[in-house]
Amino acid sequence: MQILYGKNKSVSLDVPSTCLVVSNPVGSEQSIEQLAQEAVAHPLGLPGLANCFTADDAVAIALGEGVVHPDEILPVLIDQLLLNGIKKENITLVVFGGKTQDDVISGEFNPFSSDSPLRKYNVHVHYTDQPQAYTIVSAMDSGEPLVFVRPIVEADVVIPVGVADPVASASPWSSRLGVFSSVYPRFSMKEAHERFEHPSAFGLDAPDQSQDVPDEVRDNISNKRRTAQDEIDDLEEMARIQWEEGELTRSREERRTFNDRTDSEDDISNREKSVMARKKLAEEAQQAGWELGVVLLMEIIPGAGDGVANIVFGTPDCVEKEVERIHSACVKEFDKNVVSGIGKLKFSRKPKQILCAVGGDERRQTWLNVIESLEASAEKGTDNCTLFLCADISQPVGSGFKVVMAGSDLLAGTISAVASTLYRENFPDSFLALRWLRLVDRHRIFWLSNLDCETIEKLGAVPLESIDQLQRAIKQE
Repeated sequence: MQILYGKNKSVSLDVPSTCLVVSNPVGSEQSIEQLAQEAVAHPLGLPGLANCFTADDAVAIALGEGVVHPDEILPVLIDQLLLNGIKKENITLVVFGGKTQDDVISGEFNPFSSDSPLRKYNVHVHYTDQPQAYTIVSAMDSGEPLVFVRPIVEADVVIPVGVADPVASASPWSSRLGVFSSVYPRFSMKEAHERFEHPSAFGLDAPDQSQDVPDEVRDNISNKRRTAQDEIDDLEEMARIQWEEGELTRSREERRTFNDRTDSEDDISNREKSVMARKKLAEEAQQAGWELGVVLLMEIIPGAGDGVANIVFGTPDCVEKEVERIHSACVKEFDKNVVSGIGKLKFSRKPKQILCAVGGDERRQTWLNVIESLEASAEKGTDNCTLFLCADISQPVGSGFKVVMAGSDLLAGTISAVASTLYRENFPDSFLALRWLRLVDRHRIFWLSNLDCETIEKLGAVPLESIDQLQRAIKQE
């Protein structure tokens, strides 16, 4: 079986029938440009774009998280706008620059390469730490102010462009909360980002703070707010003390407490809370989109490797329905290998082994996409299924993941110490690190990646350095 992952990587494996393979759908036989041309020429829910604009309209194209192949897709969309009377100077590309400006002058920074055809258009880079760049649109049902960056509010037409990954979006905690999630809270104020990204917003309760922490460590904890390095140092000190006391004599495999467990009532309750919390956030994103007046948007369906499976363009309701249809078809493809039958009696058999391949360029090789793809894959298997991951990472290891790495040698019983630190400090990547912690707690993960072996080991996974090692691991597990 040939499996694509990363930007242009592939592995050829002999995968047993008991191992489920989860990856993006095969890319379309059409070129990316042809897919884009067909999508914008026939928008869903509209007869065409001719009557959607006037010549003086200002158009803001808002790029969502991890938009793939922008140099090939966006020029097709912009050309269609120009053909329908929109002036070039009235088109602005709005992109997300990050949480802080980091001494980069927004007016001089362009996220597109020097030879990109998009550089000839107006580009606005949004940073969440610039309150002067916002305008209040209205108030949400929750009472929170609905605030967006100025170029979006001042535009006559806003066209969000997002990515609807059929694998990652199937995660129980997917970051994609409907078609409007590409624009909200991405281009809203800092407080909205923090509310969407805090673990509590996804139904995760704070870990028990009464965990057993060595007195030697607790006595050294100051009352001031702690830095990431403080937390890492304390976790390393906890591991050192436990080692000296002879508590770390067992192997990592013997310390895994969740391998043979079944779902407890607490786990089921947490899932229900997660579903309710996600539903609430999805409703908020939907309200924000309608309040902003979005009537057109685009969703890109990534294919295996660096390909694109489909591009959907049109009105929000029609795009959402079509994306759900595509996702459902993909999920059925994932499921068909685990359905067995005897006569008229059919039953589902969950696999104990799952191979998860995450494709795409550096925009898709993120901690978020990798974790959500793993979560969606794990949902297909048994509670303690083994996960084989083929994915690269284009982002640095953040403060939250460094805390996980620092606590990698701790006993499984003190894992709540790591979780408590992540929850309390709320680092920018705390929520992702918590989700990763839950994955390595419940599953044995083998990882073929561009990351170094030491980093993967400290994250709690088993590093694979070659395709041969991956093949042997699949056969031996």
